[in-house]
Amino acid sequence: MELREKTTHEQDLFITIILKNWLLQVKRGKVLLDGISEDEIMKEVAPGKNRGIYIVGHIIAYHDLMGEILGYGKRKYPQLQPIFIEAADKSGLEMPGYAELKALYEDVHKHIAEQLEVLPTEQWYQRHEAMTDEDFKKDPTRNKLNVLVSRISHLAYHLGQLRLLK
Repeated sequence: MELREKTTHEQDLFITIILKNWLLQVKRGKVLLDGISEDEIMKEVAPGKNRGIYIVGHIIAYHDLMGEILGYGKRKYPQLQPIFIEAADKSGLEMPGYAELKALYEDVHKHIAEQLEVLPTEQWYQRHEAMTDEDFKKDPTRNKLNVLVSRISHLAYHLGQLRLLK
């Protein structure tokens, strides 16, 4: 399938739509977290599945990686990766408390929003840092904008899991 050329206006409009969706999902996450108690967040979302607290930490750790993938900077909280990305829930690793995770959720997403707002249009359509130039030539849809789209889906999925705790 050939990609059609888009005008700058169309590109900017498309980016704006996706950014607004990202911000909406992040806001929904904050509202949801504010409504989940300490007791509720410690429950499994379903029998034998992850606990809410692990899912919150996972969201933060995974989104914190966006700076490196999109090329705007290093992670703010690299100490979360071993706990929430590399290890499974109930691994025995010490986790931050719920209040701290809620603060980190806000901080990470505030930082991401600041970076995304200033990313120039042309950079959104360039390859992300986790792929090679050769692979990008084969599939230019695997660009920075696509990373954000996948993170929106990721966040919405996990927010759905967290809603099961209510």
